[in-house]
Amino acid sequence: MSSVTALLDANVLYPAPVRDLLMQLAANGLFRAKWSADIHEEWIRSLLKDQPRRKRADLERTRALMDAAVSDCLITGYQALVPSLSLPDPNDRHVLAAAIVSRSTGLTLLHQNAAGSRKRRANSRQAKNRVPELTNKQQPGRMRR
Repeated sequence: MSSVTALLDANVLYPAPVRDLLMQLAANGLFRAKWSADIHEEWIRSLLKDQPRRKRADLERTRALMDAAVSDCLITGYQALVPSLSLPDPNDRHVLAAAIVSRSTGLTLLHQNAAGSRKRRANSRQAKNRVPELTNKQQPGRMRR
């Protein structure tokens, strides 16, 4: 099992290709993926807003499959910490609180032209995107086919 624990923010769980890659990496033990019910709700709500033809039931099924595929992924017990945290975007405090409680060694974020990205761009120098590091550690033949 990897020593890297990364909290996955909603913006990396929103795009299916990135979500699928991260799930494969985590399922193969290349890092320990963490997220919260609030993070799940954030990516699902955004996807339903951007793609109204999608069905919540389908996304809830994806959520359940993710939770089942990655052991010990769901972070709880962070809500009490949220009010004590200060960030430029107060709506991101739940992410930081979950990262603290999960003892994550990093946050996995994407900074792209999407809703809310302007608020997060100011912090992009402080957040390290762990995906390149994780994919460089991939061993041939370890990925599921």
